[in-house]
Amino acid sequence: MAVGAVRAVREQPASRKVYDESKKRIIKALPGYGNYQSNHILRSVLLAEKRPVPGDDLLDMGAVVVLRKELGGLKRANAIAASLGLPPFSCVGELSYGVCMS
Repeated sequence: MAVGAVRAVREQPASRKVYDESKKRIIKALPGYGNYQSNHILRSVLLAEKRPVPGDDLLDMGAVVVLRKELGGLKRANAIAASLGLPPFSCVGELSYGVCMS
């Protein structure tokens, strides 16, 4: 089931719906895995293949949940970055991971 979820994301990398459904499949298939771990798995698969994580909504990864209201989505976060003279985030996966690790 988890392998099938990863395969689905690889086959349809531009679909946030497939991404979100695959995340749920990993959570169901792997005891102890939740939003945090499943998002890290799928995000890593896409980024390893140099594909962006689809969508504008931040992923549930650590501190991202707390900052979601402040940052909004990818578009809002990139507007904030631009106002600070910072480069844009390439995708919501990069933004979510950066917030998670900071």
